[in-house]
Amino acid sequence: EKDGIFWMNISDFVTEFKNFYMCRIFDPRIWTEKEENGKWEGVTAAGLPNRANPEAKIENNPQYSIKVYKPCSIFIKLTQTKSVNAYKGTIPIYYLVQSNNGKRISKINRTGMVGNSGRPTDLKTVSGEIVFTKSMSFPGKYTLMVCSLYAGEKGEN
Repeated sequence: EKDGIFWMNISDFVTEFKNFYMCRIFDPRIWTEKEENGKWEGVTAAGLPNRANPEAKIENNPQYSIKVYKPCSIFIKLTQTKSVNAYKGTIPIYYLVQSNNGKRISKINRTGMVGNSGRPTDLKTVSGEIVFTKSMSFPGKYTLMVCSLYAGEKGEN
């Protein structure tokens, strides 16, 4: 049967392929899309706390309030406009969603963190699913923070 499905041994797969990309297609009859364009530069390019930037003022990074009315999933995609090629961006980027009544994030709170993009990466796009479960209170306000890894790096999303 020619249905496009095939099976391959994992050792053959890693020998034959260097990268694996998965694409999700969202039905517009079910999903609502919201796009926000922004940038970080100057004071809004605060970066994340790290050895090179221990005093990062993360409250200056671009932040967006999210109001959630019921248990659901949201999918976040952060894309930098400047890139080296189709896959690699020019700076390491990161996002996180924190439960803090929609207020600006001034400190990363692991217990209040609902989700993040994983380690900062220099990929052109980072994306992921954030799940708001039944155990959370609704309606709830959350904050999405986007940033580069280091202070002073200019970026547009």
